[in-house]
Amino acid sequence: MLHLRFEEQREIAQQLARDVQGWVRQVKNHFETLRIMAESLETLYSSWGGVRVKSMQRIRAFGEMTTAFSSTMTRVLDSKVQGIVYSRIDGFLTVFDNPSQVISKRAQKLLDYDRVRDIKSKGDTPDKSLQESADAYVSINAQLVDELPKFFKLTGEYFDVIIGELAAVQMSFYEEMTREWQKLLQKHFSTSGTDLSTDGIIAQYTASMQHVERLVLDITPLNKSVWNAIPGVIPNTPPSIGDERSSIRSMSTASYQDSYF
Repeated sequence: MLHLRFEEQREIAQQLARDVQGWVRQVKNHFETLRIMAESLETLYSSWGGVRVKSMQRIRAFGEMTTAFSSTMTRVLDSKVQGIVYSRIDGFLTVFDNPSQVISKRAQKLLDYDRVRDIKSKGDTPDKSLQESADAYVSINAQLVDELPKFFKLTGEYFDVIIGELAAVQMSFYEEMTREWQKLLQKHFSTSGTDLSTDGIIAQYTASMQHVERLVLDITPLNKSVWNAIPGVIPNTPPSIGDERSSIRSMSTASYQDSYF
């Protein structure tokens, strides 16, 4: 049981490392998606005629802003994660090395211990080296039974510290990302009197989209209820296979009669 708990605790730390890598990858994918969107906007609007020069300048400014933002925040993310989180997790996994070697040694000695028991059960005497190996198993096993619970207590406390530092790193990163966004917005766009909090941005977006929603509803194919009400839009129930065969036979008979007459 102690050995299983040892492996489970180490696996939890390894899984945490994989989860952190997944989070970093997800954040960087967000930056890449933002960059692609900015490029797509510039490509889209530059391909249209009639776009105002000022509008194109704002679109290009947005592209430059997202590139600078992504580059800056990627460096910040790597610095925080590599310098704090990964180093803590690596240090945590290192403390498992020595106990792991002792556990492996115990497993090797267990074979000799079982052999000695088998030999003695038959009334024979094991050789000296085999007996010493069996005795070593007893000593190692007693050491692990005594020390592993203490080890689990300490590593549990260590793991809690790592989780706390990870949470602090994530909070610090998102706070810095928010500040960087606000700095860039104030530099490139007029934001006086604008609520730049998450709730404020969502509320402003929702309000601006109400007009767009009304325009979309005026496009008949996009308005399901209006579209379905148009006669002939929804096809009648398709004929059954039997009806199709009957229709084909009727057409064939009529064709034959036409050719006969």
